[in-house]
Amino acid sequence: MGNALDRFNVPLLNADFNDRVVSIPDQHSWKNAGTKGVSVHFLEVAFPVNPRYTVLVQFEPGSRFRLPAQHGGIECLVLNGWINSKAQSYGPGAYLRIPTTGEHRFYSASGCLLFVKLGEFGRDDTELRLIDTHEEKAWLPGPVEHTSVLPLHMHNRRSIFMIRWDKATAFQPGIDPTGEELFVVTGQLHDFAGEYPTHSWIRNPVPVWQTWKATEGTIVYYKNGHFPAGYDR
Repeated sequence: MGNALDRFNVPLLNADFNDRVVSIPDQHSWKNAGTKGVSVHFLEVAFPVNPRYTVLVQFEPGSRFRLPAQHGGIECLVLNGWINSKAQSYGPGAYLRIPTTGEHRFYSASGCLLFVKLGEFGRDDTELRLIDTHEEKAWLPGPVEHTSVLPLHMHNRRSIFMIRWDKATAFQPGIDPTGEELFVVTGQLHDFAGEYPTHSWIRNPVPVWQTWKATEGTIVYYKNGHFPAGYDR
């Protein structure tokens, strides 16, 4: 793949999409990215050819790092702090989709934490997107009372959006029988198996079995349609 993540020689990780996978912050294993002040935690490394990655990237103040937009683009959510790319700055809650190939250099004067997905764009998914997830007017009524949703991107069978619990409530998404992926941006999520604090990652192959409940103010990133059955790269 020839990018900044290759130096780790990370084997396939959580690559069996029949498995339910949960990663909570206490289990995160950070590795130096080979660049001073930058650390990464791998959540998923799948497909031996044209691999795709799901990672957390931590920048200390004043650090720089390069990420590739090859073999399926960059999807990035700024969790905290500020990140700069070229002449633009992106703060907490910024959601970026970069479909172009090539290398993108990022710098953070303040330090920041990013949730990053690489290699998941379809061949004809070429839309560049920048969304401020803190823009209240962009949020829509959610699937049940006391929830809201913010659409981030839809392409073919892929759907990506944020879900917010305006009050504690429970519901069952039941959107895609192939599976679902969630990342807890803030707050605490619950299901039949346990509790998931801020920055937990869950990949569940059987969403029809899941009922999600969360504390008031919880926000999650939710994605489906990118499991192998719906994967069109």
